[in-house]
Parts: sequence; C-alpha cells; structure tokens
Amino acid sequence: AGTRLRGKPGTPVEITVKRGGREISFRVVREVITIHAVSTKIINNPSGAIGYIKVKTFSETMPEEFRKEITGLRNKGIAKVILNFRNNPGGLLNSALDILYDFARSDDIFMVMRERAKSTIFDTAFVKQKLTLSRESGMFRDMRVVVLVNKGSASASEPFAGTMQDWEFPVVGSRSCGKVVCKPLFP
Repeated sequence: AGTRLRGKPGTPVEITVKRGGREISFRVVREVITIHAVSTKIINNPSGAIGYIKVKTFSETMPEEFRKEITGLRNKGIAKVILNFRNNPGGLLNSALDILYDFARSDDIFMVMRERAKSTIFDTAFVKQKLTLSRESGMFRDMRVVVLVNKGSASASEPFAGTMQDWEFPVVGSRSCGKVVCKPLFP
C-alpha cells in the first residue's frame, strides 16, 4: 500500500479504507513529510531552567539539528541538559560520533572497535579526520548533562551513552537493548 501512496508531491491520490464493514474513500494530496530527529523543551525548576532534548534517531540530519537545539539552550543561559535516548532505535553510528565529538576533550577515546585480529581506536583525532570535521572538539563539554536510556535504547544510542558514561557524564535508566551492532562506518 505504501508504494501506491508515494508519488510526486502536490499530486492527488485516492485512498479507500474499510471502517465498520463499509468502504470509505478519501482524496488526499501527496506532500513531502519531514521527520525531525530532535525535539527540545525547557523545564522550569526553582534551582534554574533545565534543557530537555529528546533524540528520536541517529539520522543524517540529527547532528545538525542537535547542535542547533543545544546551542539555542546555551544561548538562553541554560547549562544543565537532559539528553533523552529512551526508545531510540539507533541509526547511523557516524551521527553518534559526530555529537560525541562535541563533548570530547582533545585526548578522549570514544571506543575501541575489534574486528577479528584487528583493533581500531576511535579517539578525538581519528573521529575528526574520518568525519572530516573542521570544528574543534568539546564545544559542549562544560555543560552539565544527564543521559537517559532504557531497554528501547539500541544500536548507535548504546555506544553514545556508554562513551558519555566513560567520560563521567551520568547515564540514568534501565539496561539498554544490548544490540550494539554497527554497519561499516567509513567508505
């Protein structure tokens, strides 16, 4: 059914559904649907405002969306942030590394990837080179951050949370999915 609904934006399509034993037809116009990977809100608290960022998935656009939102919070004077990765199915590990870079010190190790007899150390310099990043690391390192995870946190959200925990940012919640299966990162 999904393939028949797809088509050029702005063109009409007729949909027929069965409801209560009878068929009802609808005419709708196709449009491009943009799904944002990140949503943000501010939690007002007597001890000061707290930023809340929900990361739904590690998509291609997620790092840019994330930086825009966390920078917006910082510009409002907010230095405490909750990063919610609960029920995040993961996505692109490169996107997770891109965001981790913004919390990394110049000599931090992100992770060690072991493949058969070979190990690759993902440190700050390696990630900067592989992702061809021009900015310096650690732009958000000074912020007070808590990471939330649960059993629905999988794939790229797990090494993100684990690395943040290794860097002494608190990670709170229940045990994550345990998947951490990654596709090849770099061409």
